[in-house]
Amino acid sequence: MAFGFRTHGTVDAVSPLGNGRYRRKTMVQTATTQTVMDIVLRSPGCDLEEVVLECRSLTWNQVFLEIDRLSREGYVILNLQRPGHYSIRPAQPSIRLS
Repeated sequence: MAFGFRTHGTVDAVSPLGNGRYRRKTMVQTATTQTVMDIVLRSPGCDLEEVVLECRSLTWNQVFLEIDRLSREGYVILNLQRPGHYSIRPAQPSIRLS
């Protein structure tokens, strides 16, 4: 499943609030966001290092900062697998273009 980004723009996503309620969020897209989210959506539960290796045009710091931002904004979830090793998965199954 591709995230379907343009190089820049916005994506609408729905986040559960509980009790059957949802919040609509808009994510600002960049080429870095597109690259990272395409990998995470294609391989949910992938290791952080796998994402870094697949992002050949980006530095480790660029990938880490983007994943950190996406995690803080609720688009991805990081899970500690063992000390120093994290897996990444999308926070929700449905993300659509606006």
